[in-house]
Amino acid sequence: MKHRFLKHSLLLLTFVITPSALLADRVEQVSSPNGNLTVTAGTDDSGHPYYKLSRGGQEIITRSALGYLLTESINDFLDNDFDVSFSNISEKDETWHQPWGEEDAVRNHYKELTMHLQRRGGLRIKLDVVFRVFDNGFGFRYVIPKQDCLRSNNKDITLVISDEKTEFNFKGDLQAWTIPYDTKAYEREWGKGPLSGKKWECTPMTIEANPNLYMMLHEANLTDYSPLCINNQGFWDDIAHFKVQLVGWERADIPNYQKNHLVYTDYYPFYSPWRMLAVETTPGGLITNRVMLNLNDPCKIEDTSWLKTGKYVGIWWTLHLNDFSWSETDKPHGATNNNTRHYIDFASEHGFEGVLVEGWNKGWNGMQPVVNDLSMTESTPDYDFRGLQKYAHDNGTSIIVHNETGGYSKRYENQMEKAFSLYQSVGANVIKTGYVGDFLNTGGVDDWQQLPHSQYGVRHFRKVIEEAAKHHLMVINHEPVMPTGLQRTYPNLLSGEGVKGQEWNAWSTGSSPSHTVTIPFTRGLAGPMDFTPSIFKFLEVNGDSRPHTTLAKQLAEFVCFYTPWQMAADKIENYQNNPRVFTFLENIPSNWEKTIVPDAKIGEYIVTARQARGTNNWYIGGMTDANARTINLRLDFLKPGKKYTAVVYEDGDNADYKENPYPVNIYKKGVNNNSVLPIKMACGGGFAIQIVENYDVEAAALSWERVNGGRDIKDGDGVRFKMAVLNTGDTDIPVGEVISAHVLVDGVAPFATVVYKGGLKRGQSVVLETRQPWTATTGAHTLTATIGYGFRLPGDDNASNNSRTKKINVKPSGEEGGDYIPVRGGYDLYIRKVSIDEQSVPVNGMVKFVAEVVNAGDQPAPINNDALLGLGFRIDGKYANSDLAMWSDHFRRELQPGETVKVYVTGSINQ
Repeated sequence: MKHRFLKHSLLLLTFVITPSALLADRVEQVSSPNGNLTVTAGTDDSGHPYYKLSRGGQEIITRSALGYLLTESINDFLDNDFDVSFSNISEKDETWHQPWGEEDAVRNHYKELTMHLQRRGGLRIKLDVVFRVFDNGFGFRYVIPKQDCLRSNNKDITLVISDEKTEFNFKGDLQAWTIPYDTKAYEREWGKGPLSGKKWECTPMTIEANPNLYMMLHEANLTDYSPLCINNQGFWDDIAHFKVQLVGWERADIPNYQKNHLVYTDYYPFYSPWRMLAVETTPGGLITNRVMLNLNDPCKIEDTSWLKTGKYVGIWWTLHLNDFSWSETDKPHGATNNNTRHYIDFASEHGFEGVLVEGWNKGWNGMQPVVNDLSMTESTPDYDFRGLQKYAHDNGTSIIVHNETGGYSKRYENQMEKAFSLYQSVGANVIKTGYVGDFLNTGGVDDWQQLPHSQYGVRHFRKVIEEAAKHHLMVINHEPVMPTGLQRTYPNLLSGEGVKGQEWNAWSTGSSPSHTVTIPFTRGLAGPMDFTPSIFKFLEVNGDSRPHTTLAKQLAEFVCFYTPWQMAADKIENYQNNPRVFTFLENIPSNWEKTIVPDAKIGEYIVTARQARGTNNWYIGGMTDANARTINLRLDFLKPGKKYTAVVYEDGDNADYKENPYPVNIYKKGVNNNSVLPIKMACGGGFAIQIVENYDVEAAALSWERVNGGRDIKDGDGVRFKMAVLNTGDTDIPVGEVISAHVLVDGVAPFATVVYKGGLKRGQSVVLETRQPWTATTGAHTLTATIGYGFRLPGDDNASNNSRTKKINVKPSGEEGGDYIPVRGGYDLYIRKVSIDEQSVPVNGMVKFVAEVVNAGDQPAPINNDALLGLGFRIDGKYANSDLAMWSDHFRRELQPGETVKVYVTGSINQ
């Protein structure tokens, strides 16, 4: 499948402002397509380039400087003495599609102004500034064209940027959320305060100007450059003055190193990253703003068919709780064959696409890898790398391969080709990289160390992404550089960490309740983040450490924090012990058609609603800070004229995050696009809602079979269960939508769960089989199969078609018996034998099938003209509607206990 990043519509208009016209006033303006935003740019009398931004005639950013300071080969100030040679204005309107994302279609509509500058004296260096103005934001970048003054001895010279002069001067002392520039791996809570009190800060910076104006300052398309930081230059004349402050090379394998060397380039034209500002009227608008994505280059991966989304569990939380160790020398080791198979079995049963395994490879010492022993290809003796990958694939899931580098970036680069080739050869498709440590180690003569948020770090992370793409590997990047929308260009870059995530709740005092309702509007605006949500058991997780949320809020995190590969981070035992709440995580997908934020206030609460891709179904998450609150959730985003079922998981009575976090009230209600749901959130709490079209799925049949074949069950036998699931509703269930079926033995919490995502048309059925065998014990047992909670009509919880019960008698291991086991308490139809009247049949010849059916129960089978015994004969296991023939015959009277009947069918084989 080729990628679908094709233009639906394209409008391109170009206007040229002549040199003579522009030199008269040296100022140009360009407005957004709807006229909402206007950029004014030009040069003053001294040739200083500048820009400013207004909305509806009111300045948002006042006059702010542009330019560079160069050193080394060319010592020059590219921030003054400029003339505007000429300018171009153009317009573009296109729609492109994401292989994964918070929505499918993204409109890219902007007007562009390119201002061509040239120094009046000296080398007369040319510098272009390109502005793109959208209806809800703008961006600009520098372009240094190819030119003779930047060549020496027929080669492009190396340009050294020692300072970027770009300013962002905001009108008013506005409230903003930031973290300091030197925050390790961006892992801390974001602080709110006036712009005048900010210092040297990372971006994104989120700004609340007034109830009708919210902004986010960041960058886009960070390529071979230092990541953006901003430094407060002071507050005067009611203007908050900020300037770009880049992080330089700490030490570098280049001649004449100086610490103020920020960016190097020796190729032209040279493009800086885009400096961008999202401008919205609501906080939620910032989350759905796509200016940053649109400023990135289109997808460079030609064939995107191998890109998938998914959910995963893993050997991870147990490591942070010190239940297990990353290192094989520190027992008990977490990444063992048995432990990994345990997680694979769980993922397979519950429809999770992946299992993360940390600590599988050689070179770990406690939580840290040892540089000289670190291997990305050699596994520990108790971990069968190839065998476990095969076991995972055989069971319908995959292993996410962990690559913790410890910051030894050069050593990792030296192993990438060999490691990535190995991963591809065994069918792995996702890797998780990590860079625990303060620096990236370049592996040079002096063991030089660079900051991750530097030009060196940007180069390294890009190398990993590009090399991974060659081997069809998707990347979850921990300890990253702050994301800037690169997933549009390289959609194998799934997500980054770069956030104070769940792990801090395992070994620190944890994060405040307000943290989780702040990061969707700060770190989350930079791109997908791997927060690792949904811990189910957390009171005193590790001493005084714990998540400061309710259980319902943990479900909401799965919706509100976006990443295309979302982790259910807890121990799987805690999910098994709470199956009804876990049903929400089973059902929720990880790829979306559309995202909206119906209600939010930064740092206080948020409600996020996402439409599952390719369906009319929605998933909603809501979270609050330490204050309890009630909201009235309008469902006007649902499709008009359709009836839906809402399954609500909200904080239970008396729930609160401090003392009583676990109560969850689960209920179901019929809804449509006119419905309003009153939802309560406890202090530190939240809610999650699954809204599906009115499906009705029936548990049509239940059977069992020994692992090695046959139904004669004895003590100690491994037994697998099969359940036929029928769509009895009037709506097709789309591919990707989860149907979960649970099998209980003697009423105990589900022995096994089967998850099906293949779609089910009206009247169509499918047979689901449990993967994990039940070990039979002597005596009578009651089997119950039930359909997952979301797929019942309102008020239909106890309807007979939601579940099916049968009894099974298990003989002692030494007892011999017939070919079937009599069942007590009902009827049970068992096919004893199937035969054919010819050993070979010519093409188009007639063939007679014979099936011998017995009622193995102790009650008559209620068969009559309204309820027929139907038999289907399939050839080579193929289903109906294939090229092979299928016949059926029906029996129309009661079948008594122990009675046997033969059913005959004659037909032709067209092969």
